[in-house]
Amino acid sequence: MILRTASVCSLVLLVTACGSDESTRSLGETGGAGGVSGSGGTAGVAGASMGGNAGAGVGGTSGAAGSAGTGGTSSCATVDGAALDQGSWDDRFSIAGFGHKYGNAPVVYDMAQDVDGSWVVAGAFDSFGGLAVPPLMRWDGSSWTPARTNWELPAPEDGFSALAIAGDGALALATNDSFGERDGEVWVDTGTGLTSIGSFKGQVRRLAWNNGVLWVAGSFEMAGTPTVANLALWDGLSWAPPPGG
Repeated sequence: MILRTASVCSLVLLVTACGSDESTRSLGETGGAGGVSGSGGTAGVAGASMGGNAGAGVGGTSGAAGSAGTGGTSSCATVDGAALDQGSWDDRFSIAGFGHKYGNAPVVYDMAQDVDGSWVVAGAFDSFGGLAVPPLMRWDGSSWTPARTNWELPAPEDGFSALAIAGDGALALATNDSFGERDGEVWVDTGTGLTSIGSFKGQVRRLAWNNGVLWVAGSFEMAGTPTVANLALWDGLSWAPPPGG
């Protein structure tokens, strides 16, 4: 029963227990011819020195050892730096959907519907389908395009953590802070271009327009106004805490 098992370990245990020379020869035997001599093979590795495949039966004849290959050499190809510099990426292997540099996972943090019915998404990403894009994209029902063509302020490298679009089209954005030490900023565009209306320490999680007033929520403290934190209102002129608060 033990000899029929496919496990080499079982055969080793059997050989050890019996101590029989005849049984010992059965391990690593096939009765077949030894390995064929290598001719000009790489690294000149010796032919199959143990004969053929390991035999499972008792009393088989040992296969003859193969002779060592001759004339083999090993080598490593060098990288042609000039050829790499002139190369280009194959678009077939670009990442589908949004991407981010340095191998970081792209993230969409917020989205809002614009007055034309399209959807605007904001997050930490800088490519789409292998092409460089700003961290603010628009879905019109059939395709993705950059949500803005003019950037009065340079798009932040870490993207945006929140956005809001009012009924009149006014846009609000909060820059993302991925390291926790950089000052974030709140940007608005009420029709005259993007402007920064304040900076903060921490993270803004949500923006909302209400009757022309911008509400800002998160875990943050507004720069210059330490009494305004975590929930703040911008009335177009100054920052203030929420009513009653």
